[in-house]
Amino acid sequence: MSRCWAPSCWPSSQPSRAARRVTIRQAVLADVPVCTAIYNYYVEVGVSTFDEQPRSAVQGLEWYSAHRDPRYPLIVWELGEDLLGFGTLSRWSKKSGYDRSVEVSVFVSPGHLGQGGGRLLLSRLIAMAEEAGHHVLLGRIEASNKDSLILFQRSGFTPVGVLREVGFKQERWLDVLILERILKNLNRSLNARACSRVSRTRRNPSVT
Repeated sequence: MSRCWAPSCWPSSQPSRAARRVTIRQAVLADVPVCTAIYNYYVEVGVSTFDEQPRSAVQGLEWYSAHRDPRYPLIVWELGEDLLGFGTLSRWSKKSGYDRSVEVSVFVSPGHLGQGGGRLLLSRLIAMAEEAGHHVLLGRIEASNKDSLILFQRSGFTPVGVLREVGFKQERWLDVLILERILKNLNRSLNARACSRVSRTRRNPSVT
């Protein structure tokens, strides 16, 4: 029997008692169609993504494969048995000097915005970035997307710049805000290692 992935077929925003169990977990292959449907909704409606062509099934599988690397995970938010959102860490740049900087993305099905799923996904991604040894998290958010801006700022991100009119979608130019969160625990780890090297050098000047 075929299953409907259109937004009209997604579960109600009033889940039953049995569906209130909240789960944040690593995505599996079977999640790809739902994640693709959620993403494609935002391709066609609004400017949360600047993609203008819906992601195909093949492209969805390629996207999933790119996030099998534990440094760049794909996670999902479930209520009961219903997958209602996803989040990713992605390379900020292919240049190796940026390897410890990653971009954060979170998408939630339109019928379930404001229910805490985005916050849970973002919180887990921050923790996973710390565990993976990343140093800086970055978000690119279209300037009129107030809900996403509030979510990121409440999660410790700071606006660091505006890219004026870098996007064009729905017949209008779009500004993008760059938000940043520096992972302090990694700073402490790096500083501790640096202090340890200095201490060893002072005890034994021949150490280089």
